[in-house]
Amino acid sequence: ELERFESDVLIIAHESVLRVIYGYMMACAAMDIPELQFPRNQIIEIVPGSYTNEASRITIPGVPNEGLQMFRPQERSTCQFALLQAALALH
Repeated sequence: ELERFESDVLIIAHESVLRVIYGYMMACAAMDIPELQFPRNQIIEIVPGSYTNEASRITIPGVPNEGLQMFRPQERSTCQFALLQAALALH
């Protein structure tokens, strides 16, 4: 279904789900998928191509690489909001 979308798609998911989607979209070997890393201060843009897809990583300034669990609840929602704002600003 992802290949049929003609507009931009933003996927926010658990890291294990992101591994599977990224592995599929980028034609990764099954053995490599568990080792894929997705820092929380980055957005990954996948641009479909004729024969292969291209991925680029965009670092979000001011968002730490560590997990959101280290923040107090009010800081966690601010950090999540910063991630969403950065994703929307890409397009």
